[in-house]
Amino acid sequence: PILGVGPGMFNSYSRDYGKKGGFRALEGTREAHNLYLEIASEQGVLGLFAFLAAVTVSLRCLARARRAASERPEMAAMAVGFILALAGYLATGLFLHFSYVRYFWLMIALADAAAWIILRSASADSRPAVAATGC
Repeated sequence: PILGVGPGMFNSYSRDYGKKGGFRALEGTREAHNLYLEIASEQGVLGLFAFLAAVTVSLRCLARARRAASERPEMAAMAVGFILALAGYLATGLFLHFSYVRYFWLMIALADAAAWIILRSASADSRPAVAATGC
């Protein structure tokens, strides 16, 4: 439970657990169909914590960037757009698995870059309260 069964190994172990529980084993490869349960089973509690920490940091940076861009509505709208995109991905994670992980990490990278740019531009507008040193 701490380290999980390993990346991509959910399929093998789910069959074994299904046989022990008396369930019929389905042919072909299977996915967990729940992002959070898949991460917890394959990477364990530590992997799930790291995933949620990365998402939390990105969301907090975007929220901070939105507040810092109060005088620039286009920048604030971009931050809100990324917040909604991440929230939508996390909501669909209840029913979808992590097969398209590359799009998630691309979205995280773009969201963090947008937050960094917004915070930098806010600090360049001579606001001493906003520092672009990190979120």
